[in-house]
Amino acid sequence: MKKLLIIDDNIDIRQQLKWGLGEDYTILLAGDVNEGLSLFKKNQPQVVILDLGLPPHADTSVEGFRGLAELLVLDPYIKVI
Repeated sequence: MKKLLIIDDNIDIRQQLKWGLGEDYTILLAGDVNEGLSLFKKNQPQVVILDLGLPPHADTSVEGFRGLAELLVLDPYIKVI
């Protein structure tokens, strides 16, 4: 089964996405960018759903774009939503 990594600081959103997509993907959940990058390195998911407003700068997109940049360094062809 393909793997999907969800990086979102809102636990309710993570759980809703897991519930909705769990039949089609093995779901990996992360609450922040650092946890998400660690899971990405260990599991090499095919798709990432990335929230842009993440702590410690949840009111801006700084942390989300940092995570996107690091994901693209690890795998320039990764599919990010």
